[in-house]
Amino acid sequence: MNAEQLEETTMNKENRILKQITVGDMAMVERVVQSLMGDSVSLRKQFIEENAREAQVDL
Repeated sequence: MNAEQLEETTMNKENRILKQITVGDMAMVERVVQSLMGDSVSLRKQFIEENAREAQVDL
């Protein structure tokens, strides 16, 4: 994300929505974050393939 996109989507108080969340299973969250943000391309690819049909795309 470039600086302009960050300003528009995250920093601009008129456009952002903040929601508090609670995490019941921190170990599961850590596994998901590692899968999506870690070094393993195959885990990300698997996630995309399994969840692509449910994605909501804003074009």
